[in-house]
Amino acid sequence: MQILGNISRGGFGRVEKIKTRDRDIVARKVFDPLPDIVAAADISKLKKRFRREVRVQSSLSGDYFIPVLDSDLESENPSFIMPLAEKNFWEEIQDSRSKNKIPLESLADILNALEELHSLGYVHRDLKPQNILFQAGRWKLSDFGLVLPVTGATTKLTSLDSAWGTAGYCAPEQAEDFRNSTPSVDIYAFGCILHDLYGSSPRVPYQQYSIQSPVGMIIEKCTEFSPKKRFKSIVSLRGALLKILSEPQNLAPSPNAKEWAENLQDLTDWNIQKLESFARFIKSIQDQSDLWVICEALNEYVFNAMHKLESELWQVVALVYCDWAHGSFDFNYCDVIISRLEVIFHLGNLDSKSAAAIAGAELGYSHNRWFVMGRVVRMCGSDLEDLVAQRIAIEIRVEEVHKQFIYCASESKHSVSDYHPQIVEVLTNQ
Repeated sequence: MQILGNISRGGFGRVEKIKTRDRDIVARKVFDPLPDIVAAADISKLKKRFRREVRVQSSLSGDYFIPVLDSDLESENPSFIMPLAEKNFWEEIQDSRSKNKIPLESLADILNALEELHSLGYVHRDLKPQNILFQAGRWKLSDFGLVLPVTGATTKLTSLDSAWGTAGYCAPEQAEDFRNSTPSVDIYAFGCILHDLYGSSPRVPYQQYSIQSPVGMIIEKCTEFSPKKRFKSIVSLRGALLKILSEPQNLAPSPNAKEWAENLQDLTDWNIQKLESFARFIKSIQDQSDLWVICEALNEYVFNAMHKLESELWQVVALVYCDWAHGSFDFNYCDVIISRLEVIFHLGNLDSKSAAAIAGAELGYSHNRWFVMGRVVRMCGSDLEDLVAQRIAIEIRVEEVHKQFIYCASESKHSVSDYHPQIVEVLTNQ
């Protein structure tokens, strides 16, 4: 292989641009810690951490994370090869600021990757623009040297753990207790990235940040000093951010709709009578502005709380939401909608499960959003209950949405055969 140049240099290694024997141009990360790190740490433990990074990254989905193409973990200086990224997110930030544009799709990709990582029980702990790379048409996470399970339950490699991370994106609690950091530290780092994108003033590390903009409220909540005051999950962060960035222009909801939307912010004092009144109201809505304001407020928390209160009234609300989800939306807001359709699918009966699946397939097909399409395949996979699959298969035939389900599979790197057998049958025997 031929080394064509250096791409970047970190404390524990360097990344080179190389040409392989097959003449492919790729990137190679080589274990090569700086002298001050070598002097302060056990080199064998540092190598062990590097090897762990490679094994973690190799095990993650290439849809969200930079894939490992090859590795050499046994040499004196272990290394691994990955695709050459087109750019990193710091370059995207500079380009966006110079052109005064909002990289909505980029932010959605980053949040989806973080959600996937957190769902596996891992925390990145070193999220920053330089570790977010554009490859194969998507923004993906890289540099997993600091990734640990949430509990920190892995072999301790060095006493320097508490000093690791990047100060400009490091949450206050992470600097004090690195190993016991929770997913909240990645949410803090994402808030810092938003400030890089939208803010104009420099940041002092370990602080709460904000800007004079609607996005300022998101940045503030992401970077709360106390982890308990930040967004509870990537799902809730994504919903709040994409609502602000994707809200239709010229909304003019009625006072009644605005009042109900405000009430949906906290269901603590709701009873069955209030839910019944709301169900009647949402079924009666004709105005699209009113429908947007109400359906946008129906987040995962609201759906779960309503279901606990009364499942039949919840069903009324869920079916209205599924019907609304057949509409036209900003490309990236589709990620928020499919997440809520998944909640409906999980909680619902046959009616709402099938409605959520059909709405998801229509949404993915009409907006050509790979994230949505992949979630549809996952919802309707081979482990689906037979009765639910049978109902969805019937609805596919009745609604004539065969092509939508087929498209969702093919465009999300799946096969029609990945659906439940009963759904496969209806899709292949039109």
